[in-house]
Amino acid sequence: GVVSDYDGFYYAHQRSQSPLPLWLTPSIVDEYTPPPTWPEGWRLTATDGMHETIRIGREAGIRVVGTHIKAKGPRTWGQSAIDVMAIDRARAEGVQVYLDQYPYETFGGGSVEVIPRWYYAPIGTDRSGGLDAPDWGREGLLINWDENLRGHLQDPILSSELVTDVEYILDLQGGADRHIIVISPRDESLVGRTLGDLARENGLSAVEQVIQLALNLGTATLRSGVRFRGLAGSAEDVERYMRQDYTATSTDAGIVAHARPGQHPRYYGTYPHKIATYVRDKSTITLPFFVRSSTGLPAQIVGLRDRGYVREGQVADLVIFDYEEVQDHATITNPGGGNDGIEYVFVNGKAVVDRGLVTGALPGMVLRRGGVEE
Repeated sequence: GVVSDYDGFYYAHQRSQSPLPLWLTPSIVDEYTPPPTWPEGWRLTATDGMHETIRIGREAGIRVVGTHIKAKGPRTWGQSAIDVMAIDRARAEGVQVYLDQYPYETFGGGSVEVIPRWYYAPIGTDRSGGLDAPDWGREGLLINWDENLRGHLQDPILSSELVTDVEYILDLQGGADRHIIVISPRDESLVGRTLGDLARENGLSAVEQVIQLALNLGTATLRSGVRFRGLAGSAEDVERYMRQDYTATSTDAGIVAHARPGQHPRYYGTYPHKIATYVRDKSTITLPFFVRSSTGLPAQIVGLRDRGYVREGQVADLVIFDYEEVQDHATITNPGGGNDGIEYVFVNGKAVVDRGLVTGALPGMVLRRGGVEE
């Protein structure tokens, strides 16, 4: 019933659909009133999300996908083993459960700040609904952000809450040594440095360093002074998810003409990175396994019966690459780096890359399940 209302496909993202908002940091847990359906206790885990996904697939009799699957933050490292065990059991019972994944230890589409916004607001601003509280729609709320931050720091209780919240966010994103500065308009020499390294150099704690960056480099448009990209995942989890034959390759990225500072390298590098790093260099998976996870499996998951395989009667969507030369150059600090070794790309039988050069042809079209095109 419900899924059919969405043309057979319904997508729920944790930032918009979870009963636990991502802004629910320790300092406001007691102020937050959860919905009536909330389970006892406020801490939902990734395990709860995976079990809910499996339950939906089982009870509705539909195909479900844990999309851009990850174990985010040191407290969840090892989560992949639990997920794989639960999925294997469900699939053995006939539940159609799949995963998709981008092959990086860093997550999220954009760079991050780590001081919650309410510390830039006047003391006493309503936090009970997080950023959904009515106060946050008030014009000019953060106009005196630097004075407001100093005011919080001068109050022993509020200052302690700020430290707790920042420590929580840093841990969630991988820790101080896995927070890399990717945007620093007022001091570009900081780009590429880790928070942990910078803090040790200055004889500060990680939280003290974050505060100093905001006070010394912050502006009205970038109050924190810098933005970070966190390496919140572990190599073991990335590889364990990747090895499963129900895990498809995905980018979880949109189409962009030019890379932005702080952008995730997955936009440009996902597939060459997976070949170069996890097939050729680390032998985590084989080349045939990679090809299927990037072509036939995603076509199967979304129901495109005439694509995903090289055989008679299939649409000619083809990539021809030099296995020994394939290499990605998109990195955390250079997200727009190109790729080597991609010789030809055909879409609907027409060349869009010819001998490594873009042809300008635009043969793509909207696809619908079952091979119906528009």
